[in-house]
Amino acid sequence: MYSPYIVLLKNVCFHFEIAGDILREDTLNILAEMPKGAVQLEIGMQSFNEETLKTINRKTDTEKLIENIKKLISFNNMHIHIDLIAGLPFEDMKSFENSFNTAFNLRSDMLQLGFLKLLHGAPMRDFPEKFPCEYHKTAPYEVISTPYMSADELLFLHKVEDVLERTYNSGRFVFTLDYLLSLGYTPFDIFSKIAENSKKAAEGIEVRALFDAFGNSSNNHPLNKKHLRTIRENGIQIEKFDPLKFPWINHAFHRDHRKIVIIDGKVGYTGGMNIADYYINGLPEIGEWRDMHARMEGKAVNDLQDIFLDMWNKTSGQNINGKEYYPNKDTITTSNDNACMIAIVDRYPKKAPEVMRNVYIKAIESANEKVQIINPYFTPVKSVKNAIKKALKNGVKVEIMIPGKSDIGFTPDAAMYIANKLRKKGADIYIFNGGFHHSKVMMVDSLYCTVGSTNLNSRSLKYDYEVNAFIFDTETTHELMELFKEDQQNSTLLTKEIYKKRTAWKKFLGWFAHLFTPFI
Repeated sequence: MYSPYIVLLKNVCFHFEIAGDILREDTLNILAEMPKGAVQLEIGMQSFNEETLKTINRKTDTEKLIENIKKLISFNNMHIHIDLIAGLPFEDMKSFENSFNTAFNLRSDMLQLGFLKLLHGAPMRDFPEKFPCEYHKTAPYEVISTPYMSADELLFLHKVEDVLERTYNSGRFVFTLDYLLSLGYTPFDIFSKIAENSKKAAEGIEVRALFDAFGNSSNNHPLNKKHLRTIRENGIQIEKFDPLKFPWINHAFHRDHRKIVIIDGKVGYTGGMNIADYYINGLPEIGEWRDMHARMEGKAVNDLQDIFLDMWNKTSGQNINGKEYYPNKDTITTSNDNACMIAIVDRYPKKAPEVMRNVYIKAIESANEKVQIINPYFTPVKSVKNAIKKALKNGVKVEIMIPGKSDIGFTPDAAMYIANKLRKKGADIYIFNGGFHHSKVMMVDSLYCTVGSTNLNSRSLKYDYEVNAFIFDTETTHELMELFKEDQQNSTLLTKEIYKKRTAWKKFLGWFAHLFTPFI
C-alpha cells in the first residue's frame, strides 16, 4: 500500500522524470499501488551503448533499467514514456538500431526519439577537438553530423521519428505493428522501411492513388478532406472516383470495386484486398479478415495499367500515357520457365456489362471434374446458379466456401438460403469459421483459376466496375486448392441437420433476403 500520508486529489496526474535504474523495491511497491492515471513517468535512457553512456557520464545499469521498466509497465496503472537520443558519441547507425530495438521491445506507452542538442556548457560543445561534430549555431543547437553518423543518416532518423509518432505513439496501428513483428521484422526494420517508402513522392517517383467515394464512405475510417490534403502535401496524387453528391441515389450504382496496384509498369497486383487497417487487426464482431491477391509480371501488367490509366484520366481530367508507363510492352516474351498465361477480364459498365458473368458461366460449364469457389457475398444471379446446377447434374463436384460471419447484414442470410438450395442439388457447402473470408477465387479442374474483385452477386455482375485475373497454370491453381483445403479444416460442412438448427426467424430472413438478389 502507498503511504497514508500521501493525499491524491481526484483527476490530478503527477509527471516525474526519473532515472529508471535506481528505483528501489519499496518505491516500485508504492508505484504499483497508485490509482490508475495518477502518475506518469518519463524515463530518459538515451542509449543502450555502454561506451556511449560512459562518455556522456551516464552511470546507467542498463540491465536494471530494463528490469524496472518491465515492472512499471506490468503495473498497468501509469503512462510510461521512454526517451532515446540520436547523435550521441560512439553511436553509429548499427548501434542506434540496437538501442532502438531494445527500447521499442519494452513496449512503453510512448517511445520518443530525440536528437542531441549541444547547449552552452555541454562537454561536446566545449571540447570540439575531443568530440568533433557539426551542429546548428542557433537554438536549439541540434547536432547536424558526427564522426559516427552522417548528416544524411540523422536526417533519415528524423523521418523515422515522424513515422514512429504517426504509427506507434498515436496508438492507431498497434496491431498492425504486432503483425509485422510477427513476420520476423525488427522494430527498426519496420519504421525504416515505412520512412524510406514515404520518401518516394519526394524523390520524384510518381505516386497516384484512386479510390471509390461510395466505398470510402462505408469504411470505418473514411478519408476526409484533411487526410487528402496531407496526402497531397506529401507529393502523392490522389483522386476520388464519382464523389457523392445530391441526389445520392445516382451514385449508388456503377461503383469502382476494382483493386489494382501497378509498380513501375512492371509488377501488378489484383484480387480482393482493400487497403484498410482492419485487414491486419480484424474487427471485434467478425474476427480476422482473410483475403487473397495475386502478384504478376508480363503482359497482364500492361492490361492492368490500361485499366488504371483509363479510369485515372477519366477521373482526374489528365491525359497520362506513354511508353514510360509500359516499359516492357515490346520486350515481353514467354521464354521464362515460370511463365503462364493470364487473361485480365475487366467488367466496364455500359461497355462490357456481361463479360464477367459470361466468363464465370463458361468456366463453370467447362469443368469436367471439380469446381471450387470462395466468395464472401454468395448471392449469384440466376444464370450463374443455373450453370452450377448444370455442372452438378453432369457429375462435377462443386465445393463452395462462404464466411460464417460478414461485415454487412442481410446479404449473408440470403447467401445461406441459396447455398442450402445448392446443397440439396449436391454441392458441398463449407461455412468458414476463421473470421471473415473476403476472397473471391475459383478453381476449375485443377487446371486454371481466377482471383479478383468480383463477388458472385448482382452488384458485381450487373452494376460495378470489376477486374479478375484468370490464370491458366496448374501450379498456381494447386496452390489455391491447398489453401482451400487448409480453410476446410476451419470450416463447418453444411448439412440438413445444421441448417435445421437455424431459427425460424433466420430461415424466414434468408428466404426474404433472397428475393432481393437481383439488386444486392
